[in-house]
Amino acid sequence: MSLPVLMSDPFKLIVISSEHGIANEAQVVSQLFECGLNCFHLRKYKWDEAETTAFLNLTPIEFHKRIVLHSHFALLERYDLKGIHLNEENRSKIERFENKKIISTSFHSLEEIENNKYPYGYVFLSPVFDSISKPGYTSKFNFGIIADRFQRWKLEDRIMPEVIALGGVEAKNVINVKTLGFSGAAVSGAVWSSEDPFNAFLETQSKINQPLF
Repeated sequence: MSLPVLMSDPFKLIVISSEHGIANEAQVVSQLFECGLNCFHLRKYKWDEAETTAFLNLTPIEFHKRIVLHSHFALLERYDLKGIHLNEENRSKIERFENKKIISTSFHSLEEIENNKYPYGYVFLSPVFDSISKPGYTSKFNFGIIADRFQRWKLEDRIMPEVIALGGVEAKNVINVKTLGFSGAAVSGAVWSSEDPFNAFLETQSKINQPLF
């Protein structure tokens, strides 16, 4: 039995930075933007504001509107960025950020997404597959349940945020994410653990652009 295809158009591909240092990272990210990357999450919780500022200064200004910050939110307006991502700790203090461009957060169950009341632009659901960058962080999701829940939300005309698959997503399985009905996919380990991050991104992007049937 084929699964329903319930996704927004177009399917989103998001790249999340490695939490660790990457050689020439700003230059690589700029290359990804040039090749069609529409959204990059800068997730560097160990960086101070000066390091984050240095990264932004190395990124051409025309790409700033595609960058989402995970920390140092004061830089949002200074650089006219896309928005911010709230981790669980910040989500519990959401009233502090209501004057910001809040774009996203992360959940680890369908029930959390269903019970959420805040109108995020999109949310990550993870780990959909076993994580590449975090050994031992394994998926416990049933794909049939995911597809059924997306179908139910659609039939009930629920107002739901776009759900982005995160965790273990790479070129060889991204088409499964698309088929399940996710609005998009986020990649991190598949890109930054590769010897060639640029081509790893391009390969994933090309898989997404292939027709489903």
